[in-house]
Amino acid sequence: MASENFIGRIDTDRVLVLMKSFHRITGIPSTLLDPDGRIVRSEAGNELAVGWQRICRDFHRQNPETLKRCRESDAWIAKRLRAGEQYICYECLNGLVDAAVPVVVDGEHHLTLFTGQLFFDPPDRKRFRRQAAELGFDENGYLEALDEVPVMTRETVEQGMMFLTDLVELIGGLALGRGRLLEINRRVERELESLFKLSLDMLCVAGFDGYFRHLNPAWERTLGWTGEELRDRPWMEFVHPDDRERTLEAGRILSEGREIISFENRYHCKDGSYRWLSWNSRPLFEQGLIYAAVRDVTAAKEAEEALRERDRLQGALETAGAACHELNQPLQAITGFADLLLLEVMDQEGPSEKARRIQQAVRLIGSITRKLSGITRYRTMDYFQGKIVDIDRSRDPATKDNAP
Repeated sequence: MASENFIGRIDTDRVLVLMKSFHRITGIPSTLLDPDGRIVRSEAGNELAVGWQRICRDFHRQNPETLKRCRESDAWIAKRLRAGEQYICYECLNGLVDAAVPVVVDGEHHLTLFTGQLFFDPPDRKRFRRQAAELGFDENGYLEALDEVPVMTRETVEQGMMFLTDLVELIGGLALGRGRLLEINRRVERELESLFKLSLDMLCVAGFDGYFRHLNPAWERTLGWTGEELRDRPWMEFVHPDDRERTLEAGRILSEGREIISFENRYHCKDGSYRWLSWNSRPLFEQGLIYAAVRDVTAAKEAEEALRERDRLQGALETAGAACHELNQPLQAITGFADLLLLEVMDQEGPSEKARRIQQAVRLIGSITRKLSGITRYRTMDYFQGKIVDIDRSRDPATKDNAP
């Protein structure tokens, strides 16, 4: 009854909004359970469960055997919490990591904050492939769902859990009394700042005036500029000149209250280079601020461009090979005529030497065209300060140069 009173006094709809925002920024899923293990519902009737993975929702919770494992795992968590444990983190029977923390207000366990459906290390695909076969899951669909499961550090998950727990406790404290409000608020700020600093992605808060307000250390690691240097100048000054018009358009969209997802532009680094950044941004008009999670995608961009360049060169080489193939027949005719010419002028010292040079040049051209015709792959070699195609290494190893 006490827990029901607690749930009835907190703003569950607001808690759900905060849980969704937290998941959008960090990728950490969360669920609030009552002491009996049931998902808490908001006043609007919505479950306080955010970020559930398809592998659990569409596979593990639908199959009788894996559902039994889920319930056994849930029961094991509940037993440990009733025994007084303050934090539980373990691998569930279906192979994913789960964690739970009790929400305690005024010394009483009212709710359980649950997270999971994630990995601390890249998953063993062989294990899940075997599991799909044993349980009759569609392997491709199951592995696609597996690839969607986030991989996070234990520290990030623990910090996130502590932050959300304190947030719920804070809301509960407002409902039951303001006695511990200041203490919890300070702890929430410290833990949020820790999570902000631990993120591998670049997180920031910016104003509509064009200046950064707050940046995490990932910015300096990526761009080389200190946080102070980035805050002291309008952020547009760091944008590549060719990307500024598109960036201004993105700012206009944010000014209209709309989110920006996967917007890409280039930012100037302190060493003079540029890095490609991908932005997910959300404006909050009531605060006059823009919150953004940013990822360095330079390596992916360079890999895409290298692949496109390789495809272009491969196409050009294949075209050259086809052209050489067409040239072989006229070259053979020229070679034959050069041989005949050499026979006719063999006894003449001047003409004979010229005919021999013609014959050698034609044979060399024929050798090169046969090599180009045999190209099946793209290989390069260093040439002064750049690279050129290595014809010999680009040929099929089985192809021989049988020049006459």
